[in-house]
Amino acid sequence: MIKNAFKKLIKDITKIPVVFMNTVVLSAYLKTSKTCSQIQELDIKGSKVLILSPHEDDETLGCGCLIQKLVENECITKCVFMTDGRNSLSFEYDCDSMAKVREKEASLVSDFFSIEPPTFLRCPDGELAVDEHYTSKLFNEINEFNPDYIFFPYFLDALSDHSATSGLLLSAIDRLKKGKEIKFYAYEINSPISVQGVNSYIDGTKYIEIKKKALDIYKSQIMSFDSIILINRLNRHLINRNCTHVELFMQIDMATYKTAYHKYNPDNSIYKSFRPMYSIYYMLP
Repeated sequence: MIKNAFKKLIKDITKIPVVFMNTVVLSAYLKTSKTCSQIQELDIKGSKVLILSPHEDDETLGCGCLIQKLVENECITKCVFMTDGRNSLSFEYDCDSMAKVREKEASLVSDFFSIEPPTFLRCPDGELAVDEHYTSKLFNEINEFNPDYIFFPYFLDALSDHSATSGLLLSAIDRLKKGKEIKFYAYEINSPISVQGVNSYIDGTKYIEIKKKALDIYKSQIMSFDSIILINRLNRHLINRNCTHVELFMQIDMATYKTAYHKYNPDNSIYKSFRPMYSIYYMLP
């Protein structure tokens, strides 16, 4: 108890200078990098959009502004959650209780955005892998929903389930019959996509407060989401227009992506090369 109180005190004291340092350094980096980027605004209308989320909250962290814009543009939008989130840090719940709470929260968030009821694959948190069971479940979901667009986390990320989601998606779409063309976009969560890689964005100026309210529904999460909101604010330096917050995406050619995934992440261990950016204290490292 005393140790936790001391850690909280230290964080409270250092928060302002840490945010200032992150803002100065990362703003300078992004401002000098924007000439490398040709980034187009996403404006999807009247389409069916499937969002793959490794854990309950990743869909809002990476795509909260996007989801609200899709709703405004009369898109049919649905989230599929890969894992049950049972291993989230908690001072209140055991693992089984946490899984139930997080599923309920994710359903409330879908209601908040007024999108389709979500699907839960319920793989144990931290154990997502490409196997027959979960490949079949994801394939059936894609085949039944028949999306025009699929959004998923980029595989160069600091959590194993985030990286494994790409492997599972690649395995599932290998089974799809040729026909309807699906457009694929990667989104960023804990580890930003390279500024040379991002090619699409959502102007979150009018949506960021809605995104924050959606994140507030995830009351079971004891980790702060401040770093995600801050990087959304800093991302505006990559866009040649007046924005307060920006979500970034990378349109993916899946044949090329498949080659890269199997080359760099054959055993799903690439996540060990990154540090999660779920805290303002980890952003620069």
